[in-house]
Amino acid sequence: MARLTYAGSETGSAGLPDSISDIGDKAFFGCASLSLEHWPAALTAVGAEAFAECASLRSVSLPDSLSVIEDKAFFGCASLSLEHWPAALTAVGAEAFAECASLSSAHLPDSLGAIGEKAFRDCKSLCAVKISSHKVNIGAYAFAGCRSLQKLEWPERIGGLGSNAFRDCPLQDVPWKENGLTYRGDCLLGADSGIVEAVIKDGTREIAPEAFHGCAGLTAVRIPASVATIGGSAFALCKSLETVKLPERLTSVANSLFACCHKLKSAYIPLGATHIGDSAFFACKSLQTLRLPDTVTSIGKDAFCECNNLSDITIPDSVSAISCRAFSECWKLTSFKFPAHLRTIEAYAFADSRLLSAHLPEGLISIGNCAFADCFSLRELHLPETLESIGMWAFACCERLEKAELPKGLKSIGEEAFSGCHKLSVPEMPAGLVSKGARIFTEVSTYY
Repeated sequence: MARLTYAGSETGSAGLPDSISDIGDKAFFGCASLSLEHWPAALTAVGAEAFAECASLRSVSLPDSLSVIEDKAFFGCASLSLEHWPAALTAVGAEAFAECASLSSAHLPDSLGAIGEKAFRDCKSLCAVKISSHKVNIGAYAFAGCRSLQKLEWPERIGGLGSNAFRDCPLQDVPWKENGLTYRGDCLLGADSGIVEAVIKDGTREIAPEAFHGCAGLTAVRIPASVATIGGSAFALCKSLETVKLPERLTSVANSLFACCHKLKSAYIPLGATHIGDSAFFACKSLQTLRLPDTVTSIGKDAFCECNNLSDITIPDSVSAISCRAFSECWKLTSFKFPAHLRTIEAYAFADSRLLSAHLPEGLISIGNCAFADCFSLRELHLPETLESIGMWAFACCERLEKAELPKGLKSIGEEAFSGCHKLSVPEMPAGLVSKGARIFTEVSTYY
């Protein structure tokens, strides 16, 4: 593939051969009469000022292969309108389309990572912009002076927003930055990746999903009382965050809200919260104690999985189910008060924890596969009379378990449910058992 490097002149109608992959800097600069009838299908880059001041360049359909449009590439092309935006476009340079007075819309693709400073400045006919990429960084003054811009579609969170990006645009709820935080209306959209301390503006009602995602240096955050909604993964991978107080208006702890916050030691969950989402505190390896308010009724899967130092957690009696892997690999968890209204313990819920005893409440109906597998320290087990089902490998490899009485109402017990319990004396099987898996008591110490 060739690079086109010749300087401009008063060129009229032209077509570029398909052998061209790169149009060099100032290749057609100032060609006031230029109109292009054909663009190379494999074009990947348009250089700086390549078509700047080409006043007659009109309807253009750029090929999907084009990935980079350099600084001022189409600056001052007063008649330019784009029929098609390239699907592979990753970067629009500074002032790339500035002062393109006839450009009416910009539908920018998922692949886009950067919109340079003043990229669309003073595009006076630009009335609609659609930004599909949630990773895009929008430079300062990128759309400043676009006085016809009334429709803007973009993700709830983007990679970054420069100052005055939409200055003098007749948009409502124009986003703005303050102290390293990006807002739109009463919603906090995102934060600068290098932020250390965050004070969220009073009056903010919503924190968008992934707003602080990956802010590895964030050590402290103040969330105002006005916040009622915090989106999923909002603080995920904030590896330096140590403590957080959630606002009183919050009713749900979203999925992955604090996932992989390795230094998080404490979190306040307000009275009124009813749900702890999937992976909400996943791999919070420094979390030691936590009290869930009495209003909580459900705990999602992986909610506290790999909280290796969690030793004390208070669960209200209103919780009826403990989901898959909710407390798996909680290596410091030696005791647990099971909720009075508990009905279901799902698969792997306490697998590889360090519980010394499990006094399961009356009303419990089912224990899932591997629910207590590899609980090497488990010595005491009480199964309620209401229990109907024990899953496969439910208590496998509970090496110190010595006694387990199966309730008379038990209807199903899965394969190898107690395998590897070397000290266990095999209990009497209930007369009403309907389903019985193979090798239930493999490698136990004694048999009746």
